[in-house]
Amino acid sequence: MKNLNLLSLLVTAVLACSVSHAADKIPLSKVSSVGGNINLIGQGKNTYEAMNVLDGNPGTAWAVSYEYGKCVLQLNPAAAGAEVTEILMNNGYGKDRNSFANNSRAKEISVYVNGLEPQNLIHKVTLKDQMEPQVVAIPATKNVDALFIKIESVYKGKKWNDLCISEISLQGVNHQVPAPVAGEVLKDSRDGQSYRTVRIGDQVWMAQNLNFTVGVNWCYDDKAENCQKYGRLYNWNTAMTACPAGWHLPSRAESETLVSFAGGSMLGGRKLKSTSGWSGKSDGMDPFGFNAIPAGFRKTSEHIDGFDWLGYATFIWTTAESMFDKSDALGLFMSSGGDRVELSDENKETTGASVRCLKD
Repeated sequence: MKNLNLLSLLVTAVLACSVSHAADKIPLSKVSSVGGNINLIGQGKNTYEAMNVLDGNPGTAWAVSYEYGKCVLQLNPAAAGAEVTEILMNNGYGKDRNSFANNSRAKEISVYVNGLEPQNLIHKVTLKDQMEPQVVAIPATKNVDALFIKIESVYKGKKWNDLCISEISLQGVNHQVPAPVAGEVLKDSRDGQSYRTVRIGDQVWMAQNLNFTVGVNWCYDDKAENCQKYGRLYNWNTAMTACPAGWHLPSRAESETLVSFAGGSMLGGRKLKSTSGWSGKSDGMDPFGFNAIPAGFRKTSEHIDGFDWLGYATFIWTTAESMFDKSDALGLFMSSGGDRVELSDENKETTGASVRCLKD
């Protein structure tokens, strides 16, 4: 177990008056608002984005039009294995006293861990209506992939109903996470190429995308170097038989087992995505070593004709056909737009997507 950097002396002084908990700051990799639309405009780009709660400046804020039950702030610890014990926050718009009073502030909040289902609720509290930092002690909670703060009610602003929060940090400990369990190196006897493999739960997966020339396949942008870096893109019929002996394209159930092990569809993408290569600071944590890279795909449709989404998304075929359209098949989809991993459908013939083989 390792402790992280200490907070400033001011924060330490505040914590010294609170319940005794670990007082080391867990760094946050990103913050996003969920539900609540930003409605204040014309005062500078990104002025009221959720990331403002991490900028260390109380004069900026996350600001949304308050609507009961729909204003939720999501906080993602930067490292796997986080144990959270406290939330430290500057409520309201901290630019000055007038700004604080004129805009609404969070009053009653509910705290959820790793999802917004009822079983994920761990704490409810009424915040103080003050500009100064305040500490919210929560039940010590381990293995936090995301912490959701749902604003249930507000202290109404004198002039506007715009909910504002200036700063938030999490207190706790980042625990050491075991290194991924590497499997044997897979050497494809058909062309001599080797692939890293990894054990995830009871499954052994390729930790790289397949790059075997067979059937209908493409290199992204028709460049051979992209096949070396990202693997080939196959249509579904080819993908069904592309894996080497002793390995197979995963079924829907096998893919769902992987997603469940990673924490479910809502946040599992964060644990399966590679730690580099994703656009928009959306890299994953990859504690299992699955190393899902944003290989993009090839698609022919009314909207796309050719290669797209390199650096932004990945689609990995399964053996499952779509229940709604037999011309489509299912695959695991992850994107730079969030932490989700979900089964999505694409056309069997015209879509070129990645292949990850699973050991028999």
